[in-house]
Amino acid sequence: MERLVRLALKSVMSSPLPLRLQRAWVAMMAWAIPVPAAVHVRRTTLGHLDALEVTPPAEPTGTVLFLHGGGFVAGTPRLALSLAAHLALAADVAVFLPHYRRAPEHPYPVPAEDASDAYCALLACGKSPDSLVIAGDSSGAALALEAAMRARDLHARPAAVVLLSPWTATAVRHSAVDPVISQRALRLSAALYRAGASPEQVSPALRPLAGLPTLIIYCGEREILRDQARALAERARTEGVPVTYRFTRGMWHDFYLFASLVPEGRAAIHELADVMGTALATRRAHPDAAG
Repeated sequence: MERLVRLALKSVMSSPLPLRLQRAWVAMMAWAIPVPAAVHVRRTTLGHLDALEVTPPAEPTGTVLFLHGGGFVAGTPRLALSLAAHLALAADVAVFLPHYRRAPEHPYPVPAEDASDAYCALLACGKSPDSLVIAGDSSGAALALEAAMRARDLHARPAAVVLLSPWTATAVRHSAVDPVISQRALRLSAALYRAGASPEQVSPALRPLAGLPTLIIYCGEREILRDQARALAERARTEGVPVTYRFTRGMWHDFYLFASLVPEGRAAIHELADVMGTALATRRAHPDAAG
């Protein structure tokens, strides 16, 4: 799998291929990732956004808004569908994957606004913040953190925020060698997303974190973004935010996407389901602590 993702993702996303071809390749790859048959997947909407809804066989005990990765420019909800399905089954939650608008056609702040609008749409449907989790992988983690910050400011904090292989500070340089993404790919994607905005404007990890709900941060040991993920966890703790930080030995950026094919991905998602379940149960038991 490591050789496959190096060939199929890193070589393509770091190449000079036109973005439309990169997007087409990533979309084709997304359809090749098996999705567990036990879940129910349907198309729906969240406000003005198209979305996929993934539900487990059992009655859901909570709801996850999941923002997919793809460097702000190339991903789709289908890319994260297998991950979402494994999470739905492991945690008995419904997972919504909105099709937010992407750069460069829609640079910052449009994707972040779409993420926040999707969360507000769930609230408008009657979902309680106590039963909601905002999650995202890679660049989607930045959108998840942005949405959580806006929810905090609206006094409608979710029970937890899940950040998988988070890319939440676009100007930070990285030294790790990762089979999935390169420094060049991060730099090119960040430039398209910022579209002239400063790194401080588009990087939620550089803003005040106090008042956020529990942060659950997972990454791989060989993750190009591992130092960034650890720094975010440390700063959140210093600002009084409850944090769970985990990394999986030997693994690379966003290996959770391949949970159907990689046992380490499934194991990490099952562990995440337990941590997330505890956060939801704690919030339901103490709703007055929501702030």
